[in-house]
Amino acid sequence: MNSDIGSNKAMPAIPKVRLIAVTKPREYAENIPELVKEAVQRLGAAGCEVTGGDIVSDEAGVIAETSRAVAEKADLIVYLIGTWILAPQVVSSVRALKVPFCLWSLTTIANFALGGATVAKYTLQEMGARFKFIAGLPEEDCVIEAIAKRARAAAVAARLAGAKFGEIGGKSMGMYNATIDEFYWKQVAGFDLPHYDTYWVIKNMERVPDEEAREVLARVKETVGHIVSEVSETGETLNDEDLLVQCKIYLALKKIVEDEGLDAIGNKCQPELSSSACGLGWAACLSHSLLNDDGIMCACEADMPSCVTMFILNRLTGQTVFFGDLNSVVREKGAIRLINCGSGPLSMARDRDSIALWPVPVMMGYPGTSRGATTSFPLRPGLVTIAKLGGGKGTARIHMATGTVLDMPLEPRGLFPERWPQAVIRLDGDIDSFLEKAIGQHYLLVYGDWKPELAALCDILGVKADI
Repeated sequence: MNSDIGSNKAMPAIPKVRLIAVTKPREYAENIPELVKEAVQRLGAAGCEVTGGDIVSDEAGVIAETSRAVAEKADLIVYLIGTWILAPQVVSSVRALKVPFCLWSLTTIANFALGGATVAKYTLQEMGARFKFIAGLPEEDCVIEAIAKRARAAAVAARLAGAKFGEIGGKSMGMYNATIDEFYWKQVAGFDLPHYDTYWVIKNMERVPDEEAREVLARVKETVGHIVSEVSETGETLNDEDLLVQCKIYLALKKIVEDEGLDAIGNKCQPELSSSACGLGWAACLSHSLLNDDGIMCACEADMPSCVTMFILNRLTGQTVFFGDLNSVVREKGAIRLINCGSGPLSMARDRDSIALWPVPVMMGYPGTSRGATTSFPLRPGLVTIAKLGGGKGTARIHMATGTVLDMPLEPRGLFPERWPQAVIRLDGDIDSFLEKAIGQHYLLVYGDWKPELAALCDILGVKADI
């Protein structure tokens, strides 16, 4: 891939962890300093930025350390229970705490930490606190990974608070599921959804210098395998003028993001941009592809729950995110097919030779016709997580599943979906159960198994993890 496209400048959120070791006077604690040191080192090696590590043995000390963690904007506070403790040492510190936290009990015989830790755990559970309880030693990989996963989820939760997700246009094609309960999610996660009319995009396009658009187009041409200039069966065509318009849409959207300080966007496109009858006449497919490869998450059809999910997955993994529609079932392979109608990020293709730019199908401009390019390629094979946020008060959840993208060609041959990016995903679970739980047609995909972190995020936010 060309180094300028697909570089994804958005980095994963590095979790800030504050470690507070809690002991009690007269208990055996000679080994605690060495265990704390090992815990700090191993959590750091797992990708966490760890501070603290002080050993405190009274309630006032734990409260003071907790206050320092809050002031330093820690994403996660880890209370390492090193000996038998009095439950109020922790309970009093976290009673009104809004920062996510873990209780981590050592399990050595001499320290007798597990008994006191479980008293504190049970008390907090009865109080309705949401937290993670872990028992084990710093040398155990499963213990460190459990804390690191919780920390990664907490870091994403912290970045959701105060985030701005720009909705450009409005609800598209009667998609109820593309809207979001702003009251509920503001209360739960703390993000905002400012709205911008599509006219902002068109006015910004008018200000884009032609030379700047040509530079973007040159990078695109270096990245794709081939460009289909004409579909003989339909007469649809694609030329440099079309591609330059889409490069200007990309630059116009990018300017809105930069000027307004947005963290991600959902852009309606149809029909205000795509339609020749009531809009610009050029679809934003290639434009969205370029934004997502820049690390600026952009959901099609102003699907704001998808926009938020893309932000979550991007900040959790540091990866580019694929936005796709549930298209069909490949039951003989235990698989579903996700197809995106032309805006798939080029960096997610199986290889460069498989990437094509096709003319936008004219029907995408309804009412009227549409021009521009759609991206087309099979996604590279591998283990993936697909997820979608949805619902509101009483129904809020993140639906998630893992599976494997199979190495399969684009289908169906001879029909327009062949022009679009797609993945056949063999699910790890039951297809019908997944579809029964589906939150609308749009799902978001990243590589790797991120269900534990997403489930932890749900627990931190107080929403259902629908697995």
